[in-house]
Amino acid sequence: MIIKADSYFRYPPLNLNPKQVIVFNGIRYSIDIVEIAYERLCKNLYDFVYSENKPSFPVIFSECWTIINSATIFINLSIRHFKIDKENSIWDGIREIKELRNTNQHLDERINEVLLENNLPIYGALSWYSQEHLDAKEGVITTIISGSFTGDTNHIVLNPAGKKLKNTISGIEFSTTARTKNGFEIIKVDLEKIINQIKHVVNYFDNQLVPQLIDVDITDRYKGDLVISMYVNKLI
Repeated sequence: MIIKADSYFRYPPLNLNPKQVIVFNGIRYSIDIVEIAYERLCKNLYDFVYSENKPSFPVIFSECWTIINSATIFINLSIRHFKIDKENSIWDGIREIKELRNTNQHLDERINEVLLENNLPIYGALSWYSQEHLDAKEGVITTIISGSFTGDTNHIVLNPAGKKLKNTISGIEFSTTARTKNGFEIIKVDLEKIINQIKHVVNYFDNQLVPQLIDVDITDRYKGDLVISMYVNKLI
């Protein structure tokens, strides 16, 4: 769990400014969605290699883009409301995903601007290394490309030789075209490293909140999400 069970992000103090509570909710949901999508992505990548019922390409790429979109929301909320400069070293290794998200938001423009011209995959490419179990002596390196790709690719994948891996799925590298200061470039991100960096950032925020809320009564806290259910008679 990226956000701890007792975190203020999960259960804000009742005496907290309502605007801050909304920001905390936004951060909690964006991070929880990132975590859920990443867990599903890893399962789908494992099943893609080892299961007879392989997930479809859109299922896999939708998880990648969900991670990118929700992680960007987390970054934007943090920069805007915690006054952390976007160039702060705490964002090293994950700030690139904002450029990827811009591609997703303006995909129709990218098709005309660069994707068609350079014959690039419209929803990106993904590579990963998988082992059937952790103590396996061999594994499978896989690359998938979205759509009917007719061009060339030099997508570099993880070389697992000599590495001690902690998971059966590792080296999950996603790439797509993004607009940068230097024009259009292919941006590659390691999704596993992004998740680890987000964990580091959230832990940093949690530690910073403790002294900042020292003057706030934290005895009572919000309970979390609200559910409203009503039983009704079906009208015919």
